[in-house]
Amino acid sequence: MAKRGPRVAPKRTRTGRKTAAAKPVSAPGSRTRPKRTSTLAKSARAPARRPRALLAKPRVLVIEDDEPIGEVTKHLLEAEGFRVDVLALNTPDAVDETISRFAPDVILLDSAAASEFGPSWELAAQLHAMRRAPALVMFSAHSAAAHEAREAASPRSIAAGFAAVVDKPFTIEVLVTAVRSALMQRSTLGNRSHDD
Repeated sequence: MAKRGPRVAPKRTRTGRKTAAAKPVSAPGSRTRPKRTSTLAKSARAPARRPRALLAKPRVLVIEDDEPIGEVTKHLLEAEGFRVDVLALNTPDAVDETISRFAPDVILLDSAAASEFGPSWELAAQLHAMRRAPALVMFSAHSAAAHEAREAASPRSIAAGFAAVVDKPFTIEVLVTAVRSALMQRSTLGNRSHDD
């Protein structure tokens, strides 16, 4: 049988009241296990934080020289949860400065010329060739250019690398679907480049 430690008698105070007996100290070599807090209890007290990347809203740059169309597009996409900036000046310098400032995930690119998509083909090729380039969506009323971009068979359409095409006039469904498709393609290409 294990020997029990000596009992400690309660002490009397001046008023005659008994004080609580001191707790016996465990003998050297005795096995006392500290209390452990379960992982489940810890997680219940402090919910896990979501990564910042999941909290950030995708950013869309609308390059559109028609101010009413640009504002309508901005409001429609913001209602769907995107952050949207509008650039009315469709020149390489203005586009470069805006991209450096806002770092958009997707760009809706309107034609720089009234009669055709024109110089915007070359601008799209320059943007597509950028390191960590944003996804490009053709945003045009020129049906011939839209068809060419969809076919992606001509040298300039291949160089432009449009992820989607939105014809004007457009519906909300077409607009949002095109932007989300472009985001998905950019994410897929980004993951492949990291794997390489």
